[in-house]
Amino acid sequence: MVITHQERDLRRDDKIRTKPYGSAYLGTLPYGCRQCVLGKKLVLFVTGRCARSCYYCPLGPSRKDVDSSFANERPAKSVADVISEARMMRAQGCGVTGGDPMERLGRTVKFVKALKEEFGNSFHVHLYTNGALATIPHLKRLRSAGVDEIRFHFSEKGVRNALKVGGWSVGAEVPAIPGELERLKKHIMALDRLGAQFINLNELDFSETNAVLLSRQGFSLSSQFGSAVAGSRETALKLLDWARNNTQCISVHFCASRVKGGIQLRRRLLRTARNVRKPYESISRDGLLVRGELWVADGKKIMTSVEAAKRTAGTRKKGVKAFIVTTYPSWDALEVERIPLV
Repeated sequence: MVITHQERDLRRDDKIRTKPYGSAYLGTLPYGCRQCVLGKKLVLFVTGRCARSCYYCPLGPSRKDVDSSFANERPAKSVADVISEARMMRAQGCGVTGGDPMERLGRTVKFVKALKEEFGNSFHVHLYTNGALATIPHLKRLRSAGVDEIRFHFSEKGVRNALKVGGWSVGAEVPAIPGELERLKKHIMALDRLGAQFINLNELDFSETNAVLLSRQGFSLSSQFGSAVAGSRETALKLLDWARNNTQCISVHFCASRVKGGIQLRRRLLRTARNVRKPYESISRDGLLVRGELWVADGKKIMTSVEAAKRTAGTRKKGVKAFIVTTYPSWDALEVERIPLV
C-alpha cells in the first residue's frame, strides 16, 4: 500500500493517542509502524556499512560495519533466502534497514523488486537511510523498485529530494536524545515546512556497542525498561506536546523501547510459529516452539508431544531418554532449552 504525500490529513487533530505498550503519537501512525507493531514485517538488514558514526548506534558487533545481509535472523546470501524467510513468517511487508541500505543500492533494489514481484503491490516496504547518498537518481531507483515509505535520519536534504521524487510516504526517524530538545524542535519544524508526513522518535537504548559512549555522554539507564536511556521517553513526550501547538501537518510518533525489544519481536515469533509448527509442537506465550523428544537405544531420535514424552519417561523404559525441547521458530530452529525427563 502506497500512502502518498497528498493523502496526509491536512486537518490533523491535536489529540495525542497513547498505546498500552508505552508508545504515543500525534496525527496518523505511519503505515509501516502499524504493520511492524503487529509483527507482520520482515526485517531486511542489507548491510552494516554506514557513512556516519553516530555514538548512539545500537548495532551489535556481528553486524556493525559488516557487509552482510540478513532476513530477520537468517543470513541472506540470495534472493531465495529473503523470499523463504518472508514466506516462513507470512510477512505482509518489509522494513529495509542497516547500516544504510543505500550503501549497497544495487543489492537493496534487487531484494525489494524480488519481494514485490513475489508478493504483489500490497506488500508494503519501508526503508531507513541516513540520507548521505539520497540523490534524486538514487531515490528514483528505490521508488521504482517498490519502496512505499522512506525514513531519513537527520537529513532534511534527503527529505526534500524524496518529496521531489513523489509517490511515496516521506518522513524521518531519529532517537529522542535527552538534552537535545531544542535541536529536535528545529528539525521537526523544518520537516513540517518541507511537507514531510511524519517523524518517529525512538526511545534511546543502551546496547553492547554503544554503552561506553552513552555513559561518557552522561546518560544512565531508565527504571522503566531494561535498556532504555533515562530521560529519552520524557524528551519525546515533551516534543509531542510541543508539536501539537507548533506544527501544522506532520505526524509525530514516539516508539518506546518495549515495542522493538519485546512486543514486535514476540508477535513476529508468534506469527512464524503458527505458520511452521509441527502437529506435535505447542507454542509458548513468547512464540517459541515446544516439543517432546525421545532418544532410543539405536541412537534414533523421535519427535513427539510433550505429553507423550512425559508418559514415556514415566514408564522408565530401558535405553530411552526423554526431553522437553524449546526452539525458536526460525530457519535454523535454534535450540533455547533442553530439559531431561527423569
